[in-house]
Amino acid sequence: MDVLKLSAKMGQTFNSSAGRPRRTTIATMVFACLPASLIPLGCGTSDPSDIAVFGLQAGDCGPSAVALFGKVPIRLAPIGGGDFSRVSLRVGASTTIEDDSAPFQLELDTTQLPDGKAQLVISGVGRGGDTVSKNLDVCVDNNGPQLTLLAPKADASVGIEDSGLRVRVRATDPLGVKQITATLGMPGVTQQRACDPPEGPDATCVLDPGKLSLSFGTAGSATLSLTVTARDQAGRESQVKRELKVKTRLNWRYFAGGPIRWAVANLPSGNVVVGTDAGTVRLVDQSGKEVCGWVAPAFNGRAEGIASAPTINADGSLAIFTTTKHVCAINTTNCKSAWCQSGLYFRSRPAIDNTKAIVYVGRYGENAAKGTLVAYRLATGAPVGSTPITETNNAAVVSSPTISADGNTVYIGSSDFKLYAIDSSDPTKLKQRWTYKTGAKIETRPLVTGGRIYITGFDGQIHALDPAGAKLSSFTFKAQAPFTSEAISSVDGTIYAGNLDEWLYALNSSGKEVNKFKIGRMHFTAPAAGQKGTVFAAQTKPGRLYGLTSKLAQVWSFRPSANDEHEFRATPLVVGNALYIGNTNGFLYSLDASPPEQ
Repeated sequence: MDVLKLSAKMGQTFNSSAGRPRRTTIATMVFACLPASLIPLGCGTSDPSDIAVFGLQAGDCGPSAVALFGKVPIRLAPIGGGDFSRVSLRVGASTTIEDDSAPFQLELDTTQLPDGKAQLVISGVGRGGDTVSKNLDVCVDNNGPQLTLLAPKADASVGIEDSGLRVRVRATDPLGVKQITATLGMPGVTQQRACDPPEGPDATCVLDPGKLSLSFGTAGSATLSLTVTARDQAGRESQVKRELKVKTRLNWRYFAGGPIRWAVANLPSGNVVVGTDAGTVRLVDQSGKEVCGWVAPAFNGRAEGIASAPTINADGSLAIFTTTKHVCAINTTNCKSAWCQSGLYFRSRPAIDNTKAIVYVGRYGENAAKGTLVAYRLATGAPVGSTPITETNNAAVVSSPTISADGNTVYIGSSDFKLYAIDSSDPTKLKQRWTYKTGAKIETRPLVTGGRIYITGFDGQIHALDPAGAKLSSFTFKAQAPFTSEAISSVDGTIYAGNLDEWLYALNSSGKEVNKFKIGRMHFTAPAAGQKGTVFAAQTKPGRLYGLTSKLAQVWSFRPSANDEHEFRATPLVVGNALYIGNTNGFLYSLDASPPEQ
């Protein structure tokens, strides 16, 4: 009986424990011709009943798959007696390879196939003319993961102050993705962050350009390289790259002549108004150039300091504010004085009822008098009416008034622990509607929104009242320290408030804390809402301004200088994509407030 020796260098196997491919040689196999009923490989001329495949492992793709890559040798042999005259292998509808001589070894070039599952049709024609075939599903994986960079866009700009550059990617692979990383920087200065989830398919990498130690002046810029790398379970990698322009968010800074402790105000023209402790009021245009200025009356040999943020009337023609000893209005075209009225006003910011042409402001109870809410004519400053808002004489009124939507009620806090609701339907006959007692003095401006009145005070609570002055029992919140700055509301009704306990809080309509951010002490400065849910807030000392998401995740931060011990006491002002804030170093800053790429 003849002996047929078959020898072949076969196939490709995988070390499944490491998940990485390694090549091996299948040892020489020896088959002896046996009786027809037992012939496994065929030594006769009859037709085989089946076909054996060596060098392939069938199966679908996945993390534990044995994948094919490169050029794969495949050995075909007859089963059940007989022999082949010809064998073939077809991939899909187009690619077919054949062999018509023993030992019937074919080579499958997987580099011509897309990664993923491939269906093979393997056939053998017996010497008697019959054909046997079988279908096999195999996994092809020649390349690293399919990788797409979703954000930021190719023309995106990045701020050097940014701490939350969100890189969004999509990565897929037949074997599964094992790791995704993003690298940002330039030669000598790079930063790498892992993306989450590491296996994709959609992952986010958060980079911090602010820690690249880049520095340049206003309007300076540089180009950074962003590289995203994805690695599959077999260790193969793919990359996508993009160049990003990096610049400072600082548009300009303007020296106003003295410390700035209060918020700025914007005009319809796009100019902004800012006052200083040195008693100066400046109008500054959108490029940071001074338009005109005003100096407060002298007091004890020096100009009175500006004691509140300016308030602008409906047509933008007047800016009204308090000084140490006056409430004054100036024309915004030339900074000339329109009128001034004397009195002690401290930090009470005027509120304007444009329909009635009335200005309301809180006045200190000097000369053995009670603190009062005073009404003045908008055009002339002539006093119209007043009403007490303290129970004791010489009592401070630091709170700023807020006017109801219908103009018939003015809300203002007091040093006697009360919120006063004043009937202002007739400004010449101001009278008390109701009062609400808190646990400590109120120096902040009430927030009126959504049919509610919110108060922050030294008792550390945020009180929510209905228009009749009844406390809403459904709303309860208490911080760990006093509130010296007012609360604000976003378009979705979220309440934001900063506290001396060093936290900035986000609360829902029930007073439940939904998010918070460790910002440091917020003394007088209040948060401000920007576009697309962004929130801006300043730590008082050392002065640092933060750009945050609606969920209070940090996006960027700005500090006037690394060693600057001056304070942010002013509240940020957001006008479109511009943000303005004053510092006690005397500078007014304009920054880019545009939301980050998402």
